[in-house]
Amino acid sequence: MTKRTSESRKTKATPAVQASLYVYLEDPSVVRRNLLLHSKETLQYLQRYEDLKEYRLAKMELLAALSKKLHEIGTEVGALKRLMPTIAHHHVQRMAGESEGTITPQQPPLQQQLPRASQKKGKGKQQMNDLTLLEKQLAEVEQRMSRLGA
Repeated sequence: MTKRTSESRKTKATPAVQASLYVYLEDPSVVRRNLLLHSKETLQYLQRYEDLKEYRLAKMELLAALSKKLHEIGTEVGALKRLMPTIAHHHVQRMAGESEGTITPQQPPLQQQLPRASQKKGKGKQQMNDLTLLEKQLAEVEQRMSRLGA
């Protein structure tokens, strides 16, 4: 076997091969300008991408903070629910003027609201007194009107 030396490996390019490696450019400044414009656009795209990544990161941080706040609110509401007295569902009704989320306890049955017999007599007398007082006032107003009209 013969030893190959590094000198034998190197081949010199012939003038024809050298001519094919180099391409003649009519206006090299136009090519440079186009190359720089495309490089500038690429850098702008990369900058926009970095801005988008920062925006997404800020959004994720805000969502994490919001999620934490909502969790805290949920725990506070749960604690309040544990502290509040319980109301049976059959005693809860919506009032006509209230929104859907608002509930009010229903009035107890009418039998429980009726006053006792001893309280009933006193209130009945007062109602009679109020009624007679109103009738007297009405009679006075009618007398004044008759005086003015006559």
